[in-house]
Parts: sequence; C-alpha cells; structure tokens
Amino acid sequence: MALRISSMCPKLNRNALAYAATSFGSQLINSIFVFYYVKFFLNIYNISDYWFRVSQAVYLVWNTLNDPLFGYFQDNCSAWAVLRSRRLTILYGAPLFTLSFLLPWFEWSNLGLPVSKEMLVALHLMTSLCLFDALFTFVLLAHCAVFTEMSRDHENRLRLVKYAQVGSTFGSCGVFLCESVSHHLDSIVDFQTVCIILATVSCVAMVYTGLNITTNMDSLRDTDPGENYSDNESIFKLTFQIVRERD
Repeated sequence: MALRISSMCPKLNRNALAYAATSFGSQLINSIFVFYYVKFFLNIYNISDYWFRVSQAVYLVWNTLNDPLFGYFQDNCSAWAVLRSRRLTILYGAPLFTLSFLLPWFEWSNLGLPVSKEMLVALHLMTSLCLFDALFTFVLLAHCAVFTEMSRDHENRLRLVKYAQVGSTFGSCGVFLCESVSHHLDSIVDFQTVCIILATVSCVAMVYTGLNITTNMDSLRDTDPGENYSDNESIFKLTFQIVRERD
C-alpha cells in the first residue's frame, strides 16, 4: 500500500522547493503588510489625511527610484559578493526584509522622541513604506533573476512556476491567521505576536532558499568577480548614470 501511494505522488524537486520557499515567505508577509498598514496608521495611530498623503507621495517617488537602482546594482556591481550572487542576496536580505515587515506594528510615539506626535507618526509611515519596499525589491528582484539562472529547459522552468505558485498560495493565508488571532484587530498584542511568529517563519523559508538553491551562474561569478566594475566605482556614480539615461 505504501509503495502504491509513493508511486502516485511525484518526488519533490529540492531545487524547485528551495525556489518556492521564497515565494511562500515573501507572500506571507507582503499580504499582511499591504492589507493592514493603512488600517494601522489611519485607525490606530490616527495619522492625519494630509500627512498620510504626503507619506504616500514620498513612497511613490522612492518606489520609482529603487527598482531600477537595485536592478542596476545587482547586474553590474561586482565588488560585493552579496550583490554578485543572487543566492547570497536572498540569504542576507531575508532577515532585514522580515524585520522591516515588523516595523509598522510597533508604535513610535512611546519612544519619547522630541518630535510632535503627528510628525512622528508620519515619519513612522514613511520609514516603514520605504524600507519595506526597498528590501522587498532587493530580495524579490534576486529571486526573479534566479529563475532564469536555474535552468534553460522549458520543463524545468514550468516546474519552478508550479512550485512557486503553490508556495504563494500557502503564503496568502497570513491575513486569515492575523484576522482570526487578533479578532479583526481588537487585540493589538495578539496581532503583534502572530506577526512576529509569521515573520520568523518567512525568514526561515527565505534563508532556506539562500542556503540550498543552486544556479548555473554562481560558479561563473565566483571565478570572475571583477568582470564589470572596479571596486572603486561609487554608488553615486552609478546613480547618476541611471538618472541620466532616458530609455
């Protein structure tokens, strides 16, 4: 009987499973962040409409800039191993990514900073949005690039897509867990607790990707780390090149 069941269930592909782990981990925290941050800042922190709109405008500007910047750095900056290897980008970016997810759920007004409460809440929102978006881009951009580096075979890529979609589906259950445990945000402490637990699960999943995924490009990057740019090329020079480009 056991043999018949095992023959009916296809064997899991470890590399595809490692790829899907980041799909699961990122969707787990991203769905919660997008669903709850507006409710938190408008209904719990009571941010004014003016500062909410200003924060959204700052976020839109940052979102426009950080996507091409991180893409440019990851493709061309060979001085740092964490940017040269997609696997290392996910491995070291995952803990920071999950920490940025926790930032909005803990109020800053209790810190006793010499700033008005309204300004502090606005600063809290701007920092939360920009930091989460930056690290989301940093990790997920590498995750998307890994897809093309893992295999050129159509069947293998199709398998990666299937695994990733299953992982994303399971990750989308995070909102349901938060709603159930916090009773629709009636208990902020319970919500914070479940967010910490889910952030830990997300971090473990993405770190698993960074430790176990294999690509065809890692060995090439390791053998020729200085192909594109010298170590002395500054971030400011790269940024200026991006802004200057019209296409």
